[in-house]
Amino acid sequence: MLKLIFAILLIGFGTWGIVERGKWLESKTKTKKPN
Repeated sequence: MLKLIFAILLIGFGTWGIVERGKWLESKTKTKKPN
């Protein structure tokens, strides 16, 4: 049961991390390339 909860949390934080990294990379590229 505890392993299942841990797995769900790990997947949740993993996807959140990917989304946050994507946003960060997008903002970095936007600042590098002026429109």
